[in-house]
Amino acid sequence: MIKNKNIVDIRKIFDLLYDSFQAQGWWPIYDLKTGQSLYRKNFFGLLDEDEMLEISLGAILTQNTSWKNAEKAIGELKKNKFIDYKKILSSDEQDIALLIKSSGYYNQKAKKIKNFSLWIKKNGGKLSELKKKDPYHLREELLLINGVGKETADSILLYSFYLPFFVVDSYTKRVYQRVTGDHNDYEYDQLREIFENSIEKNFKIYNEFHALLVKTAKDFCLKNLPVCVKCPLEKICRRYYE
Repeated sequence: MIKNKNIVDIRKIFDLLYDSFQAQGWWPIYDLKTGQSLYRKNFFGLLDEDEMLEISLGAILTQNTSWKNAEKAIGELKKNKFIDYKKILSSDEQDIALLIKSSGYYNQKAKKIKNFSLWIKKNGGKLSELKKKDPYHLREELLLINGVGKETADSILLYSFYLPFFVVDSYTKRVYQRVTGDHNDYEYDQLREIFENSIEKNFKIYNEFHALLVKTAKDFCLKNLPVCVKCPLEKICRRYYE
C-alpha cells in the first residue's frame, strides 16, 4: 500500500475544483434527437441496461482519442441500433468498424467491442446482474478481456457500474504531480491507491473528481504551457511557486 504524504492537498484539490466548476455530469448519454451527448448534472439515478452498455462501449471507444471523436462513434452505433450486445455479436466486425471509424484504431476497437459483448453473454447477458459481483473480482474479470486495460476497466466500473474505483489517466497524473510536487513515477494502481486512500470511498466523489481533473488539465494545466493565473488551484499549486 502506498502511503500518501499529500492527503490534505488531494482533498483540497477536489474542494477547490468543485467550488469553481460544479458538477460535470459525467458520463454523458448520446441523445439521438439533438445529435449530442447529454451531460446530466448531479444525476446518479439507476442506469438501465442500454445506458450501462453505451457508457461501457464509450470507455473503449475513447481509448487513444478525444471524446469528440468517440462521441461520433457512439452516435453512429446508437443510430444503427448497435447499443445491443446481441446485435454486436451477430454482426460482421467490418460493419462495426465502419460505424466507429471516427474513434481511430477502428478495426482494433471493433474487436474489443466484440470481446466485451462476448463477456456479457458468457456472464448471463445483464450488466445490472454483473454489478452484484464482488467489485475487485469484477475488475479482474474486466482486465482479462482482450482490449480492456486498467483505465478502461475503472472507467466502466465507476461510470457504468457506479463502483468506487478512481480513474487514473494522463490528466490525473499531470495535475497531481504539478499541484502536490510529488513527481514519483507511480504505476497506475499505485496512483489510483493514493487517490482512493486520500478521500472517502464514494463513487459520486470519484466520478466528479476525475471529470474535474480532466477539465482542469484541458483548460488550465496544459501539457506544455499551463495557464496558472486563473486556475482554481493556483494558490496551492507547488509548481506555480517553484
